[in-house]
Order: sequence, then structure tokens, then C-alpha cells
Amino acid sequence: MYAWRKWTQEMREEVLKRRKLLNRPWHGPPHFSGQQTSQYLITGTCYEHAPIIGASIERMDDFVKQMQHTFESTNAVIHAW
Repeated sequence: MYAWRKWTQEMREEVLKRRKLLNRPWHGPPHFSGQQTSQYLITGTCYEHAPIIGASIERMDDFVKQMQHTFESTNAVIHAW
């Protein structure tokens, strides 16, 4: 999954060149202007998929509470979890 770190500079350049030719994002999804919406799909992961948030039930519960508070404070609606 993290092969990029093991590749030579030439290998990295070749992969980036191919992604550019195929109009694919170089490192992440493109951000388009003029396509604003009121609905968003939010995803995330910790660096190298380390189980930081999921290290304990208490941490997961605290994360959920903080996230819910953040959304509620902006009058955002969570449609699914």
C-alpha cells in the first residue's frame, strides 16, 4: 500500500507521468470550482491506517461526541453513520 516510499525517483516520476496522461489525480481527488452542494461525503484515515481513534472505546466515543457537536453547531445534518 505504501510502496511509494520504496520506489526510486525514476519509478515515482513514471507513475506521476502516467497518472497525468490518464487525467487522474496526482495524489488526491481534484477539487472543482462551481460545483458547490449542501451535501458531502466525508471520509478519512489516520496516517498509515494507525488505529489512533479506535485505540479504545473511550476514544471512539469521544470522537463521535466531538464530531456530532461540530455538525450540530453548524446546523449540519448527518444522514448516515
